[in-house]
Amino acid sequence: SPQAGQVTLLIPGVPLDKQEMPLEVDTANHGTLTWFMNGAYLGETASDERMWWTPKPGRHELVVIDDSGATSTRWFEVRRKL
Repeated sequence: SPQAGQVTLLIPGVPLDKQEMPLEVDTANHGTLTWFMNGAYLGETASDERMWWTPKPGRHELVVIDDSGATSTRWFEVRRKL
């Protein structure tokens, strides 16, 4: 999560640092996951835990890598509500 192609709307009037977005994998048992957003390192979590990200408007590439080196990539968009 998020799903590929997902569009997320920001909540008007709420500061971005109060609008964390959960990032997670569908299945557990992948050991430690390493998360990257737009090429920048976000951190590591156990595969059964969520990574939290402060959303920013625009199109984003999320990459997660498990202990075995397997990767998953998702493109999604964050928009300001009009």
